[in-house]
Amino acid sequence: MLYVRQLLGARELAPLWEVKRFRLNPDLMRQPQVVTESWRLDESGSNIASAIRRLRGITETIFRREIVDAMARIVPGLTDIAVQDVGRHLTLEFKQAQAGGTASFYGTEMSEGALRALGILVAAQQMRRNELLIIEEPEVNIHAGAAQLLFDVLKHASQRGAVLVTTHSAELLDAARDEEILVCAYSEGVTRIGPLASEQRRLVRDGLFSVAELLRSEPLRIEGEAPAAIEPGSAP
Repeated sequence: MLYVRQLLGARELAPLWEVKRFRLNPDLMRQPQVVTESWRLDESGSNIASAIRRLRGITETIFRREIVDAMARIVPGLTDIAVQDVGRHLTLEFKQAQAGGTASFYGTEMSEGALRALGILVAAQQMRRNELLIIEEPEVNIHAGAAQLLFDVLKHASQRGAVLVTTHSAELLDAARDEEILVCAYSEGVTRIGPLASEQRRLVRDGLFSVAELLRSEPLRIEGEAPAAIEPGSAP
């Protein structure tokens, strides 16, 4: 979990915070969408065409830099993302430079990972001040190389409010500093959340392990939690 501390450090402002939570659904995002005046991205991302049309209408330069250019790092050759009117519906159109010219394709042809990444970019760009943005497992169906991009985008967005990310991605954890990580532990029906154990944090800071390497070698622990006991005969 990233950037939780920023929120916890401002508990006195809690009544003023608006929470935006996203569980992006690529199946809904790729379908033609009914024209609506609701331009803030909804939880599933089902109105992403309206959201993109709005962002593009505000400032073309920012839209190209923050959305199109960022997506081009995930979809090589991508040159534009447009919104097309199809009767009473809106649909996304992607343009990609290919040998011999430019090819166009619709959201129905875009991969789940790319659509999820697009949703995260839009959500981050729309984030307002004093807003808590919650993104659940942004790494799902996204190749590992995109983890740093998504982290950088969410980190920049956190300057306007607070960002909470739940993840199992070793690559995403490596992009974060160890003090930005909170560990969730579930035991006997109770979920506890706390900072990474100091001895594990020290291993990362001393350069002996990356967070990803540490995660692969042993479970991440909450500060004060004892290492898991190894049962006799369980070691290889």
